[in-house]
Amino acid sequence: MTINDDHIRPMNFTSFAVERCIRVLVDGNGHFILPIDSRQVESILEPIAADIGFGPGFDYSLIETQIDGQSFAMVVEADRAQGALYVNGDYGGVWWRVVGYEDGFPNDPFVLATTDCQDSAQCTCMSLQRLLEPARVAVRVLDGAQIETVSNRPAEVLLLIESGDDCDDDEESQSELDSVSPWAGLKPEAAMVVPVKIQGLWDGTW
Repeated sequence: MTINDDHIRPMNFTSFAVERCIRVLVDGNGHFILPIDSRQVESILEPIAADIGFGPGFDYSLIETQIDGQSFAMVVEADRAQGALYVNGDYGGVWWRVVGYEDGFPNDPFVLATTDCQDSAQCTCMSLQRLLEPARVAVRVLDGAQIETVSNRPAEVLLLIESGDDCDDDEESQSELDSVSPWAGLKPEAAMVVPVKIQGLWDGTW
């Protein structure tokens, strides 16, 4: 099967979040999850957070709500569910999902992972959030020689070292730069191009 790359684009995520959800069981082995409505009464949900279905003595209903075009779920007392939209499926416990938000789409989260483990969801979210942090690179130079280079995460660094009259013309400098991907297109004035190899990870303090 041939994949048409013309319709594939990278996603420009601006933030990530963990959302607490209710898993909904459907016929067979299928399921889907819906984020929990902020109006959920915690005293109802907490005792059954790890349960599959409503056990004896729990006269509850699983309903669906809509807020700003998004679907949410709530567990409510059965006698308060009249007139509500029932979820097409059975209650399957509390789950979590990791979502990413794209620039310009604050109400359209993209689901990246789902799990029944809150710690796992939070760890995944924190790892993704770190990718949005700027790369911080420190280069130690002594008498014009690069001694050490460290960064807070993997990075590509290019030093453009001005050398005044000793530098060749701009065309030669640009030609050298064009050979170093992905730095093609930069047009430094009279500079020597020096690709830098990261020698260690930065510990988070300057």
